[in-house]
Amino acid sequence: MCQKYQIEQKFYPSSIEKGIRRCKKCTSEANNKRQKTNNNQFQKILRYVKRIGRGHHCKVFLDEKDIKELIETIWKGKSCISKQKGDDLVLVPWTLQPSRGIYPWHCVLVTKKEAKRHNVLVLQHENHQGAISCLYQPNVVIKIQKRLDQIHKKMKIV
Repeated sequence: MCQKYQIEQKFYPSSIEKGIRRCKKCTSEANNKRQKTNNNQFQKILRYVKRIGRGHHCKVFLDEKDIKELIETIWKGKSCISKQKGDDLVLVPWTLQPSRGIYPWHCVLVTKKEAKRHNVLVLQHENHQGAISCLYQPNVVIKIQKRLDQIHKKMKIV
């Protein structure tokens, strides 16, 4: 905050008059920084997915807009496995089919720790579905599969 004395019109009206308020200029700057941080986060996640794709010889059919939609709207900023929120979330393919590539409806949002575990125990395994059923509880698998089907219907290009 600028911590300068400002006239009252330089502040957004507040229903709660407690504490120190930000002037309009500082509020706008904070919002711009937050937006840039979010965009950087989406770029990092896209790079992460592309790295997985390269490692498995898969084309990645995602862009930053898809990443933002998946994180904010579809998965609501929470890991689909542990329901955790935070900055350490990444998208990983639920299963891989190198001949088809990686599309938005293949990706789930998980923590980095969960992603590492998923990559080692599922994506490196020949039988993805068998590994998934061994690693995750059936109710979790059903919920994730339903959500992936919804994403496929919503985002599929007809």
